[in-house]
Amino acid sequence: MRTIRVFLRDPRIQNIGAWLGLGILVGIFFAVYSNFAQDDAYITYRYARNLTLGAGFVYNRGEPVLGTTTPLYTLILAAGAYVTRLDVAEISVLVCLSSLWVSAGVLYEIGKSQSRLFALSLALIFTSNPFLRHFVGMESFFLVALLLLAVWAYGNGKKMLGAILCGLLVITRYEMVFFMVLVYAGDFLATRKLALRYLVGGIPVAVWMAFAYLSFGSPIPLSVSAK
Repeated sequence: MRTIRVFLRDPRIQNIGAWLGLGILVGIFFAVYSNFAQDDAYITYRYARNLTLGAGFVYNRGEPVLGTTTPLYTLILAAGAYVTRLDVAEISVLVCLSSLWVSAGVLYEIGKSQSRLFALSLALIFTSNPFLRHFVGMESFFLVALLLLAVWAYGNGKKMLGAILCGLLVITRYEMVFFMVLVYAGDFLATRKLALRYLVGGIPVAVWMAFAYLSFGSPIPLSVSAK
């Protein structure tokens, strides 16, 4: 019994147990809500399916119109469907499930600076939020996972990784540019010097913007323009 107690008190075992427990909870969540995909998600699904079929980043073949508001998520769905031969909607569930698990786990890692009990409580409160079911199929889970990973990276001195994640956030949802600016501004004020990571983080954004201008004439989705 003493050996078991010592084993269970090992921080590494506790971390593994916490991640596994959160994974089981997330798995149960998606077993219940995996068919709750929102209507807006199917716009992105159609872009991803056309990409997988070789028709390009289009909603309708031969019509270069940007309609999805989440370019990176669309590309990930298309890549996943192409590699696995699963349907885009199934890939979306897998990406959302993985993202929610990563988000809960990263919250746990961030919260450990206070205490393991606080960290676990924080992760459990997040994963048990009843509003999460409204985001199944959407890019929200993936977005939150990237956001928390960026916060964790900067908090642990992995600033180059954090900058890259900020860039990926922007091409997941454009409004994340405000988060990127705030992070870069805080980093600059702390160091008082411009860093290469700012440029590196902007590369994925610049690549997407160039592609969007050349392909659609504007990086602004038609749905946003209409509003």
